[in-house]
Amino acid sequence: MRHLIFVKPDVLIVADEILLDKELSLELRFHPEQQAERQGNVFLATGKHVVLRIEPLTTVGVEVSGEALPLPGRHGGKQSSLFAVCLRTQRANWRNALALSWSGAGEKPTQVSLQTEGR
Repeated sequence: MRHLIFVKPDVLIVADEILLDKELSLELRFHPEQQAERQGNVFLATGKHVVLRIEPLTTVGVEVSGEALPLPGRHGGKQSSLFAVCLRTQRANWRNALALSWSGAGEKPTQVSLQTEGR
């Protein structure tokens, strides 16, 4: 189940709850419009008019990477790639949260943190 929480005016929280019968390799991908620069576990994608901050909030036991993933060519065309922020883990139950925040070019997007209480 995926929950989207919009915190006006510039933050979107993406919260995923994955429940399986057995442990499997799992991956979540987030695709900004352009390649993002990694700063720790945060990724910043800078465009002409906006900066997007992609911030995984639940990284314990999760491999976080930014990589160009291959896209097959269409109709005989060249193969290309698409940048993705990838979160990978191996488990049966995964509760994940990620924050997307944005600002105008030259400004810093809102930094988000997670505080858990109980479940």
